[in-house]
Amino acid sequence: MLSYAKQSGFTLVETLLYITISSILLVVITNLGYNVFVNRQKVLTGEEIIENANFVFSRIEHNIRKAKSVFLPLSAGDELSLEMDDAELNPTRFYLNGATIFFVQGTGAGMAITTDAIEITNLNFIKLINNQTGTSVKINIELSSSRSGTYSNFTTTFNLPH
Repeated sequence: MLSYAKQSGFTLVETLLYITISSILLVVITNLGYNVFVNRQKVLTGEEIIENANFVFSRIEHNIRKAKSVFLPLSAGDELSLEMDDAELNPTRFYLNGATIFFVQGTGAGMAITTDAIEITNLNFIKLINNQTGTSVKINIELSSSRSGTYSNFTTTFNLPH
């Protein structure tokens, strides 16, 4: 009578099946992790764009409210100039230089008010005249990020002091 010894281990078919299932799971998990990472970067970049736009708008609004007078081009332009009560702060200007918005008071050096991670692709100051509400300035800013391809356009309007 022949006696067969009990074999331990895996057969070739079982090993190939294990490798196939493990490979599929690894690919799925890697793709999921990559997508989470990419989407997180897009969300963070979008938040940074919004924060930059809010900061620019609040800085401009704050200075417009303190201004004695506002000088805008007749149609549209990429520079806003303000006359302040304090002569040392004249002129106070907001302007686009390259892909960054700068703020300068008097003869001082310009200070960037947007971060390097964000590019300003367009900045427009438009003078609006309304017989009922008076003169206002409409500001249009287009911001983008080359890191994630995120792009946003923001517009707001401020009434000028009388």
